Amino acid sequence: MIIDAHTHIGKLPNSLYGESYGKNLDLILNEAKEGGVDALIMIAGMEKEDGRNPTTQSLINLVSDHKNVYADMSGLVIGDELQTAYGEMMKKRIKELIEYTAPEFKLLYGTDWPLCHMKQYIEFAHSLDLKKDDLEKLFSGNAKKIFKLD
Repeated sequence: MIIDAHTHIGKLPNSLYGESYGKNLDLILNEAKEGGVDALIMIAGMEKEDGRNPTTQSLINLVSDHKNVYADMSGLVIGDELQTAYGEMMKKRIKELIEYTAPEFKLLYGTDWPLCHMKQYIEFAHSLDLKKDDLEKLFSGNAKKIFKLD
């Protein structure tokens, strides 16, 4: 079972017991495990750090703490923000996520199109200076693995 979890707000809509995002992911994982289901959670949207969303660092912790939690890189920035100091900070955060989850590399490519053009996110991904095999995992390999597309 794959659970697609979005990070658009700090607390999930209709969240279990009104808990924080991380607490809800823990509850979902535990309930799935108790039900005999091996769930995989795909966090869609790292999200802009603006006070409403879970911080990128908390998402990095969730992904690195749980073997069955992955994230995509959508929602980091809007428009031209990839070329600003904020974009550089998000680049640093993505590199931290990659480092903390090594060697699994639990990140997938994603955009917030049409808020930000795909070309900007592709350029951003290439600016991370990843090894060729990690770029392949980012753009297609992890999606193929997670969604069993091979």
